[in-house]
Amino acid sequence: MEPDVLRLILALALTTFGSLHLCARYFVVRDVALPGLSLLEVRGEAVAALRHSLGQLKLATLTMGGPGAAQLAAVPVAHHHLMALDSRLSDLELAISRQHGHWQSSVSARVANSASDRSAPPLVAAVSAPNRECSAVRATGLLDQLQADFRQYESMTPGQRTAYPDYCGTLKHSCATILSVDGELFVKHFFAGYQSRHRATLHAIYRAALRLGPFPDSQIVIEFTDGNLWQVELPLLVITRPTGTRNGILYPDFTFFSWPEAVCGTERSHSHSVLMREFEMQASKLERDPEQVFASKHDKLFWRGAPVGNNYRQTALANVAGDSQHIDMQFMTWKAVSTGGNNTAPGCVGLLDHCRNRYLAFLQGNSYSSRLKYQLLCGSTVLAARQGWEEFWTRQLVPNKHFVEVAADWSDAKARLADLRSNQRKALSIAKRGQRLALDLLNDFAVDCYWAEIFSSAARFLPKPPRRAKLPSFVRPIQDVLLFHNDDAITPDGIRSAVQPVR
Repeated sequence: MEPDVLRLILALALTTFGSLHLCARYFVVRDVALPGLSLLEVRGEAVAALRHSLGQLKLATLTMGGPGAAQLAAVPVAHHHLMALDSRLSDLELAISRQHGHWQSSVSARVANSASDRSAPPLVAAVSAPNRECSAVRATGLLDQLQADFRQYESMTPGQRTAYPDYCGTLKHSCATILSVDGELFVKHFFAGYQSRHRATLHAIYRAALRLGPFPDSQIVIEFTDGNLWQVELPLLVITRPTGTRNGILYPDFTFFSWPEAVCGTERSHSHSVLMREFEMQASKLERDPEQVFASKHDKLFWRGAPVGNNYRQTALANVAGDSQHIDMQFMTWKAVSTGGNNTAPGCVGLLDHCRNRYLAFLQGNSYSSRLKYQLLCGSTVLAARQGWEEFWTRQLVPNKHFVEVAADWSDAKARLADLRSNQRKALSIAKRGQRLALDLLNDFAVDCYWAEIFSSAARFLPKPPRRAKLPSFVRPIQDVLLFHNDDAITPDGIRSAVQPVR
């Protein structure tokens, strides 16, 4: 695609977005001249159309490899700006949903009701929002693994189908059962996980539903551990599992909403939305002047983290010792944490502060570690061993393309670092590819599309939820559960929560 064509499309997108933004801010919901449609629904349809066009534009920039890279360089507003526009569109969609519920289903109903009215003007056919709006995300391949995860449960045994809906109610720890019934989300079981991860996951699901719902009738069972239940032969949604295994369905972990207990002293937040906007600005600077920005980073291999239950990190640090000039890898300690982010952690270095270093080391934890995505987003060159645990997105990573692979015990890390230091063009190229991959796959909208696809696939492959009239009395709408205290629970015996005396 020629640069002039890209400029024209982007200019049209920005102009349209500006008009929509004004509409969203200054107009109230009211019926207008178009029969059967409200103004807000028209805005919703326009946003969806713009989202589709933006997806096509993003795909065009992504496919301009090789000789086309020079063309892309000529475009004054590059790919990360498209991602920023994508994020603003997502905010607008969320605002529309909050003002008027699920506009997609409303448009569908009104189109159907107006079909018999021959005087009504032709309307844009209503299309499933996740299928249309997530087309660009689907094209990245991010959803391919999810489909493979679900297909293995296409022929569940009668015993599995009986056990699945009540598995969390039997487990009673670090899990939830979420139902989508008649376009609304309900929570059937809810048991606390480590820190606030169970609540963050629920918020992530609700955000996806506001943006891309309503979801089809379906039910999912989520577990919140660091991969403790991967051997269970049921379609449990899991954060991680050993690389190469198949049990379970991978989902975006709690950090894709927020993890306040991991905030360092000088950081404002670990909200994923907030962090992504900061990382987008980092990417903007790197794209404008890559050599200068990369050279301005500290010429060090950097890592901070806490000891875990295995000796992996200790072995890695021992094998890189002795070069304090170019390697700064040290342990820190978590002493006290809170959901307010008022944490005590001597030696803790904030996620964005990591980006000041040219090279970043990634060391796995007891199973997986959520740090990798943030390191890639820095636009620094990441060094990592091949991981023994996988997340929903990590199969997209290619060693020595998106990160530099080192030996499992880090015994060759010094040599790999020396090679990178002597070949800055290579180091920068790897850093930029890793950053681009993370920006494309791990933004809020892509994560929401992943959740929407989870519910759509659950409707196809997993046992159906009961009808609304048959829901047990202890089942609660998700909006109520979002207000639960950290240790409140929904059990098969009812709600378990601390009772506060009225003052």
